[in-house]
Amino acid sequence: MKKNQSPNLHNTLDHKQSEEDSFEIIQQQVDNYITKRKIWDSLRRRFFLVFVFLGILTSAIIYKGEVIDFINSLAMSDVDFLLTEDAASIKTASMDLVPINYFSGLDLPKNESLTDETKYAYLIHKLNNDFYGNAYKLSLRDERYLYTHVTISGLDYSDLSHLKRPFSDDNTQSLEHWLYNKTSASQVFSAYYNPIFKKLSDEIADLKIQFKQKMREPFAEDVQDIAKHILLKKGKNELGRDELRTELATIFSTNQVLIEDELALEQQLREKEQELNLRLGLFQVFLGKEYKTKRPQDVFGWLVGDYKGKNYFASKGRKYKGLTDNENYAGVENFVSTFKYNNRVYKKLDLWDKIIRLYNPLHMPLEVKNVGLFGARRKSSYGRLYKHKGIDLIADEGTPIYPVKDGFVIYVGNKRNGHGNHIKIIHDNRIVSLYSHLKDDRIWERTLARFRNEGPFWISTLAPLATVGTTGNIPANDAQYGYAHLHLEVEVHGKLENPFQMFNESFKVYQE
Repeated sequence: MKKNQSPNLHNTLDHKQSEEDSFEIIQQQVDNYITKRKIWDSLRRRFFLVFVFLGILTSAIIYKGEVIDFINSLAMSDVDFLLTEDAASIKTASMDLVPINYFSGLDLPKNESLTDETKYAYLIHKLNNDFYGNAYKLSLRDERYLYTHVTISGLDYSDLSHLKRPFSDDNTQSLEHWLYNKTSASQVFSAYYNPIFKKLSDEIADLKIQFKQKMREPFAEDVQDIAKHILLKKGKNELGRDELRTELATIFSTNQVLIEDELALEQQLREKEQELNLRLGLFQVFLGKEYKTKRPQDVFGWLVGDYKGKNYFASKGRKYKGLTDNENYAGVENFVSTFKYNNRVYKKLDLWDKIIRLYNPLHMPLEVKNVGLFGARRKSSYGRLYKHKGIDLIADEGTPIYPVKDGFVIYVGNKRNGHGNHIKIIHDNRIVSLYSHLKDDRIWERTLARFRNEGPFWISTLAPLATVGTTGNIPANDAQYGYAHLHLEVEVHGKLENPFQMFNESFKVYQE
């Protein structure tokens, strides 16, 4: 029996040994896994820390300025903080205390006390009679309609012509948008097209961007030093932040030179916005005439109504829609009586510039022969006597010619009999100047090409227009008329005037 059991015992011992070996292998594998896991966890933590460090480093590089500003702001005094980080609110508060002069570009009568309402009469008149306003050919009576509409209920400086109200039958757009859309249509498709509206709109958008950027800028260091000095002198540099903000706004409003750039931009922006508003108001009056409004009560209905136009005036009576309402009756009566009063006011205003000053077109001493004077008696090639319509300024051929006033070049060509190459410019207040016998040279070709490409274009008195020549009716070798000269005509309110009466300088006359 013992012999038979020994193999089993041996097997049992082998099995136990095998189990022990397997356990050790498993234990070793577990230990290896734990070791690897610890190594991996350590590497992962390190990678994470490196990643976080790189993120912080990258952020610090990207936002270096902001971080420095933040750190600096913590160390700033309240005054420093307000003048740098809170400059926009101080500028806004101080500029609110400074009244805007909306008439910087308006030549108002001297030594005369004018109310804002009266000043707007001059502004409306100016806009109605410049190059763009002339397109609608509105009369003084039409100007008074708009002036009455603007002033009857007190001035609304943000909406002088009351254009921002929506239509009752279409609240998706306002009267302002409707009028603007009419003027911004292509010249080919709209008789109402006028480039001034798009021009003003673009200028306003550009000024808004400039103004916004300027307001966000911190005060310059020298301005900060001046403000701190004034605060210290007043003994108010230790006030709380809110009180300091108010005090700084007062300082800047009373020392406007410190915010002159901001004030200049604000004034330009507000004046452009008012110009666009008043030009649209004049255009609305023009549309009313197109729709056959004649009597003041019809014009009142058209200006204050919240309807879009032509169809409303289809009936022969063309009476204001709500006249059965006592309130509207009162509105019509008030408008008509105010309009009559404004007629009397307008008659007392010196709206037209009685004294017109022209710049020297040759930038050299003015010389003329007696036969070249305004109104001189002359004889045509057919033997017919006539009066000279302009002046003939003597100059060497090729002498540069400059405009007598800023204005729009409205004609460049040579189709007019006798004038040869000539240019016509329209200026403000219905002044027109004509320049004849111009030389066919490089400057002429440039001006002609520009007019063909752009149409009417703006030119200043500093820009050369053309040069003196002998084109047109200038007979060669003629003792009286056969010399190079500039023939200049000036028309004021449709009537030819003597240009020599408008030059600031004297002139020399050669007797024949």
